[in-house]
Amino acid sequence: MYVLSFFHTKKHLNNVDILTNEPIKFDLLNKKSKKIKIKNITIPVVSLEHLICLKKNSSRAKDVDDITNLKAIKKIKNNYD
Repeated sequence: MYVLSFFHTKKHLNNVDILTNEPIKFDLLNKKSKKIKIKNITIPVVSLEHLICLKKNSSRAKDVDDITNLKAIKKIKNNYD
């Protein structure tokens, strides 16, 4: 899978990754997403489980550390659920 990354050179939090294929069906991603409301806008955020899966499928070197850290977060989260 290829991932196209778009970023703003001055606003570093304004990054967008676009996947070139659909390793997980959109309907499932959307169903399992967490909805976050900021002012009057609702933003769907991919689930932790799906984010790990998407990063595994991207095969990018920068995602290897993210996967390790996300798994640690998932383990901590599971201890509190």
